Amino acid sequence: MLFLELVNDDNVQLRNLAIKAASLNIIKLSQDQRTFAWGSSNKKLMTVPFDENPYSAFAAYLKTDEGVEVFKSIEKKAKNSVTIISGVAIYNGGYTTIIKIKIWRLT
Repeated sequence: MLFLELVNDDNVQLRNLAIKAASLNIIKLSQDQRTFAWGSSNKKLMTVPFDENPYSAFAAYLKTDEGVEVFKSIEKKAKNSVTIISGVAIYNGGYTTIIKIKIWRLT
């Protein structure tokens, strides 16, 4: 497959959307990588079939009747998203604090 064909491949684009949505906490993948849920409500979206890549399975789900509505919602939320980057700072006295930086996505 040529590189340009790969870039234009629907499955690759949908998989990348799923990865972006997970990084923005729009959706969550469970620690055992078996279940996708909404990031805000933990409402289950889908179960990953056995022995499948979770993001490939989610991309296939987004092509279903139910998944199309999820796709539209993810796209809308991703366009209006705020990314919060957290880190830990250690002070001389040994105290720690969380530093949060908001990055507004203007798309």
